Amino acid sequence: MVPNRGLRWWLNDEWHELRDLMQGWTMEEIQEGREVSREMNLMSKEEADVFDHVDMEVYMRSRAKSPKVREFHQVLAAWETGLNDPALVSTGEHIKAINLVHRSGRDFQSGGAGEPQGGFNSLTRAFATIIEDNGGIIQTASPVKEVLIEDYVARGVRVAGPDGEQDYLAPVVVCNVPMQRAYPLVPAEYWPLEYVERIEQIWPLAGILGWVCTKPPMDPNFAGIYVNPVMPGCSAADGYRGDVLFSCEDAGVIDPQRVPEGHGLLPVWCGLMPRNPDEIRNKELVDRAVEGMLTFLKQLMPNFEQQVQWYFLTRCDELYHMSVSPGLVGDRRLPVSHPTVKNLHFAGDSVTQWSFGLSGATGGAIHCASAISGRDHSVILPAYMR
Repeated sequence: MVPNRGLRWWLNDEWHELRDLMQGWTMEEIQEGREVSREMNLMSKEEADVFDHVDMEVYMRSRAKSPKVREFHQVLAAWETGLNDPALVSTGEHIKAINLVHRSGRDFQSGGAGEPQGGFNSLTRAFATIIEDNGGIIQTASPVKEVLIEDYVARGVRVAGPDGEQDYLAPVVVCNVPMQRAYPLVPAEYWPLEYVERIEQIWPLAGILGWVCTKPPMDPNFAGIYVNPVMPGCSAADGYRGDVLFSCEDAGVIDPQRVPEGHGLLPVWCGLMPRNPDEIRNKELVDRAVEGMLTFLKQLMPNFEQQVQWYFLTRCDELYHMSVSPGLVGDRRLPVSHPTVKNLHFAGDSVTQWSFGLSGATGGAIHCASAISGRDHSVILPAYMR
């Protein structure tokens, strides 16, 4: 792992360290902020579970009188989860995620937990090597059309490959696509009604993702995370569910082996809603978010046209497979084993576990492996994630 080193917050047209945001607070607000942080940081996983279905807006109103203290924690949760409205953020998931970082010996002031050397694709390549070295076959461009079931036992999958449909038989079937897309792959008659209702409630986190390559780096001396709580022209007053947060880091400065010498490489993102309202399919709001992102980058790099070598931005329906929101997480997640079909299991960040993104997918995979083997593989995880 290559550690991030620092977190900068955009305020009053300049970057600030995270702790600097408290400079304008009164002593009472500082004390209240410490008490809120201390309560969250000392919670066990079981204590945080109580707040899985409590949103951050209500939680912070119950814990802090100061609007500054409430906003500080709510915006930090928005950055961590990608959700721009604190009323959509699960307090329990937020607390467990920040404590996972703390218990790894890191904190957000120092930039979080870091990232794999060589980029996240290095993990994909490593897993591919392990699979093939152990006799596995990886077949791409071959979507699964249906899980084959006979007498309530999963027998294999039907695949639409380059040469047409083909059936693959296996003693165990593991499905790692999001549960809302796994549902149609298993015929409806095999799903209990309560499971169907839970699956139909799932919605993902959407947004704009992209890469920006620069020469030279935006700041060759800062190997951390950049956060702007609201992009230009993208506030709640501009028609969005909440102020649209922007974040990036320079992967080329954090891990120089990922870029040619003298270059920077910025993964950039902002979250948008896929429903209530549907921002990600609203061309006007998407275009405005893209313009806000580019406007801010041009503000940071006055010689943008010369400094930027290339960039691309993509509209993504799913940044995370499941939004980390009350009503979806905790005991509302689907189990890793199908309740009625034998030998059919599920993995990913939308099944039984906690957390989201990479750590969520890790937790889901470990629980799935335990269910298949009958052994508790959670012992390989840090104690707090078991």
